[in-house]
Amino acid sequence: MLCSHAQVLAALKAWCHWLAQLQVSAQDSVALRPLAERLVGDGVRAAVPLLTEGSSPGSTAEPGPLVHSAAHLLLTVARTVRPPAMWNIESLRGLYGESWRHLPAEVSVHFILFRLNRFRSYQRCVLMFQTQSVIQQALCNSVLAISSPADSWDERHKLLTILVDTITEDLRRALTGGACGSGIASTAARSFKQLAGIVENAEMESAQARRLLHTCIQVQ
Repeated sequence: MLCSHAQVLAALKAWCHWLAQLQVSAQDSVALRPLAERLVGDGVRAAVPLLTEGSSPGSTAEPGPLVHSAAHLLLTVARTVRPPAMWNIESLRGLYGESWRHLPAEVSVHFILFRLNRFRSYQRCVLMFQTQSVIQQALCNSVLAISSPADSWDERHKLLTILVDTITEDLRRALTGGACGSGIASTAARSFKQLAGIVENAEMESAQARRLLHTCIQVQ
């Protein structure tokens, strides 16, 4: 069941390339806009619950591979489809806070890779999933997409500031508390790595969008 669910999410990722074409057509056709908006909303709602499960007391997080598949689906919708004001979808807005912080920064998945040769050999492999970083990039893309309405920069600045605050929260708390040694070093490395990830992710965005991100990071 877990494998099937992950495969469905992967299939939705491939389908997003068709949805991106529909999104372009919807810009010139009022009749297509409701369909495009509904399908984008359905994709977001398919991913977000898997990412937030376990963030509230008494709830249990979904298995790592399934969560990672959901994170990549969200990133594909934001990066490939680029719907206008995706950040305004109610279920997505909650992710800009701390609802994803319960997820581990890295998830290791063990699997066996079989080699199709006359020796029928195999090897055990380990994948490290950077799930938090994928979610952060998806949230950043949804805010910085150049197709978003031009009159919503203040709201986008607010959401992006919340995201950057969340990424740097552990580091700021450690610095305020006077922490030192290897503990703060690892915290700083993780925070800077995640910030670098969203900066690199924004390289292809508009100059105005990049300035917005720079402003949000600079105030930290």
